Amino acid sequence: MEAVDDSWSECVRIADVVIGREGALADGRYGRERRARFRTWGISPATGDALVRILIVLAVRQQQPSSYGGRALLVEAERALGSYRPHELFAGVPATGVDDADRVHVDALRLLVYSVTGPSMSTLERLLTEARQVLRRVVIDL
Repeated sequence: MEAVDDSWSECVRIADVVIGREGALADGRYGRERRARFRTWGISPATGDALVRILIVLAVRQQQPSSYGGRALLVEAERALGSYRPHELFAGVPATGVDDADRVHVDALRLLVYSVTGPSMSTLERLLTEARQVLRRVVIDL
């Protein structure tokens, strides 16, 4: 496996911190509710959480994290998830250096994006909403 791109790694680190921080809010209630929604939608909770994490990584990556700090970065990432076309988020994925698990989740999101009709589109919209909610909760908590 090739070395992970440093800026990609930083975005992954930021997303992991965001997910961890949101997971601690309200005694973990938000995460439990999100995982229950995933089950309702027919998505395994582990997969749903991984896809939400990758959406946050992609949104943070679009913002060039070194240009922002804390709250401002997360606010802009949340806006990116709401204003960018989903396929535009993939411009931030390096061609090489992304670990295998992350690459699988990026590819799964690509399949959802390029399946422009039917249940996959509503699944993508739901995942984008979940990622935005995670970012909003953390921004409010900061």
